[in-house]
Amino acid sequence: MHIFVYPSKDAYITNLTDSSNKNFGIDELLNISCVASRVKSVVKYQSGSLDSSNYILNNLINYYGSLIGYFSGSTTNIILSDDSNSSTIVYGSVLGVANPTASCADFNTTQFTGGVTGSVSGYVSNALLNGTTYTAQSISLTNVSGSVTNLSGSVSGSSVHGSVSGSLTGVIVVFSGSLHGISGNIEGDISGSYTYYNPKFSFNTYSKFSRALIAFDVSAISSSIASGDIVDPKFLLTMKVLKQQELPLDYKIYAYPISQSWDMGDGRYADMGSLNGVSWNYRDYNDGTRWYASDPTADLYDYLTVESNKTTAFRNGGGTWYYSIPNDANIPVDSYCSTLTTGSSLIVSQSFDYEASDIKMDVTPVVKSWICGCIPNEGIILLTSEELNTKNVSNGNLGFYSKETNTIYTPYLDVVYDDSVYNTGSLSPVSNDVQLAVILKNVKKQYRSDSVTRINVFARERFPLKNFVKATQQTAHLTPKYLPTESYYSIKDTETEEVIIDFDEGSKLSCDSNGNYFMLDMSSLPQERYFKILIKTEVNGAVEVFDNNTYFKVIR
Repeated sequence: MHIFVYPSKDAYITNLTDSSNKNFGIDELLNISCVASRVKSVVKYQSGSLDSSNYILNNLINYYGSLIGYFSGSTTNIILSDDSNSSTIVYGSVLGVANPTASCADFNTTQFTGGVTGSVSGYVSNALLNGTTYTAQSISLTNVSGSVTNLSGSVSGSSVHGSVSGSLTGVIVVFSGSLHGISGNIEGDISGSYTYYNPKFSFNTYSKFSRALIAFDVSAISSSIASGDIVDPKFLLTMKVLKQQELPLDYKIYAYPISQSWDMGDGRYADMGSLNGVSWNYRDYNDGTRWYASDPTADLYDYLTVESNKTTAFRNGGGTWYYSIPNDANIPVDSYCSTLTTGSSLIVSQSFDYEASDIKMDVTPVVKSWICGCIPNEGIILLTSEELNTKNVSNGNLGFYSKETNTIYTPYLDVVYDDSVYNTGSLSPVSNDVQLAVILKNVKKQYRSDSVTRINVFARERFPLKNFVKATQQTAHLTPKYLPTESYYSIKDTETEEVIIDFDEGSKLSCDSNGNYFMLDMSSLPQERYFKILIKTEVNGAVEVFDNNTYFKVIR
């Protein structure tokens, strides 16, 4: 028997830029991805150190910093400051020699602003020097202190101190102070540091993840197991892929039982997400309850298969989960739960190698642990193995249909168990050396979605030998024979040709005195769709599949 359990809630979470606090609970897609994200960085000012080995610096552009030693050359757009928070601007040109500890001679400038201490001589134009305003004229000052504005001339002296604001062109020898925006040469014994404007662009590539969360209510299944109606079931997580982009040739999807509660939320990707509901950082809403104490790390350890590395994943956000049955779990002693032990692994996965990415993953250990009460049922989280890809930055993106889809591809938990009963009574088996005719009986045109029906499978020889005895001849056509125990049914969607229920241990035929049959739970099939039934059997080593074009429809 196959029973489909559909999700009670689902969502996907991501740490893509501006999305780590966003919810996508009612989106029609569940994303599982590892996407390369390129970040551009711009460093406008480059810096370095100056020491006595730097006797000459040619064509230094846009200098900002401090300098001790000899400087020569022409400069423009200069900023001098003792520190980065205090600077003045120099407009004009400087020709000659400046020594901050002596007088300055042959100093010619216009629009000079700054403090000067020492002997100054030269030509100024509209200058303010030591509190005195000068027009266009030559000046000569000895051992002065103050400021000069709009100076055209020379400055000389044994000790010149202060700041220059504006554009500086010329030669400076034995300079102590800071310069910003230098175009020219630096010569002499030098110490200090420099910074210059030279925009540098760099690109760093980071991986951004998306993970899917999906939950199922298995309380009805648990009750059926307890009552004995379902025996030793297997649970298969089934998800249909919608998009698959730039995938590696081989990879895995991992699934774990979520360890904390979470809210589905009401966000859509098309609406830029919502702040209500589960996100990469929070379990309930933005600024609500975090999955784990935030402590981001770039350390890359195998947190997919090694439980001791779990905090590497948890501290970066993106959910928390169990790797194994906790040591303090109270495991029931009944037969169904007896195979579970503390420490048993709860990591499940599915490998993909040159194939489509539809998920059909055996999650029996996880669901069994829910039913037996070893861990709380908070759903399943799915991750891609590409999260740990250290060889190449992955750009693989998988999108699966969610419970909100308007298609037939809603994800579900397929509960598979063998409900076949074989009691052949007085029936005869089919012959091994003759062709068979397999016919489906009592198939209605329509079934309600909440019904469970019996489908009879009539098997006989295709061409019974004629014996010209009417009664015997009719018996050969009307009396069923039973098929081998390894016979199965399959359900296929007539429009898409997709197999809904495959030939497997959950679709084995039963048999009683009326022949072969199987029970079909219509609630497992999408509504308002047409389906057809196929029968598979093996006789004398030959496998045959019978398709009699028998159709039925499931209605609401």
